[in-house]
Amino acid sequence: GEAAVATRLGGQLEKIVLNRIATDRLAIPLPPGTATTCQTLAVDPECPLDEIVSTVERDPVLAVQVMRAVDGVGYTASEPSETLAQAVRRLGAESIKSLLLELATRKLHRSRNETINQHVRAMREHSLAVAMLSRDLSALSGSKEGEVAFLAGLLHDVGKLVMAAMLLEAEKEFTGPAGGTWIDANEWMETVQQTHRTVAVACAEKWRLPGPVTDAIRDSGEFDAGNRAAPANFVRFANALAKLQGIYVGPVDRGDAAALMMVGRSLLGLDDVIIERLSTDLKERTRKLLDWSS
Repeated sequence: GEAAVATRLGGQLEKIVLNRIATDRLAIPLPPGTATTCQTLAVDPECPLDEIVSTVERDPVLAVQVMRAVDGVGYTASEPSETLAQAVRRLGAESIKSLLLELATRKLHRSRNETINQHVRAMREHSLAVAMLSRDLSALSGSKEGEVAFLAGLLHDVGKLVMAAMLLEAEKEFTGPAGGTWIDANEWMETVQQTHRTVAVACAEKWRLPGPVTDAIRDSGEFDAGNRAAPANFVRFANALAKLQGIYVGPVDRGDAAALMMVGRSLLGLDDVIIERLSTDLKERTRKLLDWSS
């Protein structure tokens, strides 16, 4: 069945990906639209850093590559970059443009199965929706860590996009120019679901992502009652809300998501009016942002 195929394939791919992470050889391609935008920004001598930050904020894979590059520069643990704006400014115009140019050469392979391509887009949509909601929730709580919450939301499912990229790479290798189908869309999605958390945690640890980001990646299912305004708490609530709004790919346990929201409402002090405001046009707002970079 699908689960058995996914378990076998996922186990093999997970080993390969974890090895690449450990040896710093993981090259994650960007969606074609993002790669083209990166190239345009990199060759523009007048390009302001703010525009680069706005571009990086729209793509989880690009964002994690920027955070990884900052860690590679060797900042000490006492001065971590906790937001994308900090990371871009620390790299500086010359380094960030070099990175964008390098990343622009790695374009994500498109699947011959259009449903799989839709799955990849839906994963990016979910990440962006959770990022925007997390920032809004942070502002509503009076926290000054809105951009940290945004980054945590953007990267909470980054393992899915890493595994999706590896599966698309495998499709290109296995099917070759002759084409053909090597896996159906349900098996493909099941493989991503089974492996993404382990891969994301390995990325977070290897690239020393900020603590709140790593917390959000590790567990999206339980609130930290001892630290109400923790960015990861906003991500947990946002993740459940986005799922119930239909901005998600894969099976959703609506009962679990509703229960998580109920606990979160109490913890974060939210009411129906606020939740309605957060939910209004969420899908449209997310797609508008995504289409800007696709």
